[in-house]
Amino acid sequence: MEAIEYQVGSYVYSITCAKEKLVDRITSVIATKKGCIIESGLGWYEQVPIRLTQKWLRDFGFNKLKIIGFVIEGATYWEKYGIVFYEIKEKYYLPIGEKVSKKLGRRAIQFDKVHDLQDIFALTGKKLVRKK
Repeated sequence: MEAIEYQVGSYVYSITCAKEKLVDRITSVIATKKGCIIESGLGWYEQVPIRLTQKWLRDFGFNKLKIIGFVIEGATYWEKYGIVFYEIKEKYYLPIGEKVSKKLGRRAIQFDKVHDLQDIFALTGKKLVRKK
């Protein structure tokens, strides 16, 4: 994981000295000559990305949609703030742009980490906050 992929507020796991994985949020990212130093609410522990799951989506307040008509077989659709994306086999896809062709469908951004979803929504000016 490149430190540059994180933003202040990104949810991550902090790995403690006791090797526990605790959900945490990035509080600062400091650029240095050799890379970045990342600090979280728990301190300067190692941070690792969190895999996006349906539980995380529910915690963020996403709605599972029942789509009628054109759907991708086996896909589960999710929505929040009018943005719709879909899930297939624990990978998530956000359709972008025009339809490429009938066979290929639309182009899509693929993601599978919590911070990736936070970054996508940050582009819209919306913040994703986990319900406790």
